[in-house]
Amino acid sequence: MSVADLLNGIAPVPANSPLELRDYLHHIAVGGWHLLVGSDDTDARTYLDGYLNIIVEHDRFPPGTPRYARPSA
Repeated sequence: MSVADLLNGIAPVPANSPLELRDYLHHIAVGGWHLLVGSDDTDARTYLDGYLNIIVEHDRFPPGTPRYARPSA
């Protein structure tokens, strides 16, 4: 089963997987982080936003290089 098949509405064969389409999409949305499996979308987004903020705050940019400023939530 590919992501393309899922996006084209082809449902996984139940005999091959107990997951439904929404389960696959949820796992994709939480980024595959083991810690987030079973979390709701709000908790996953909060975790991932924090992770991205850490990356942005700790990246080093050469002087004069424009930097993308994330909007405040």
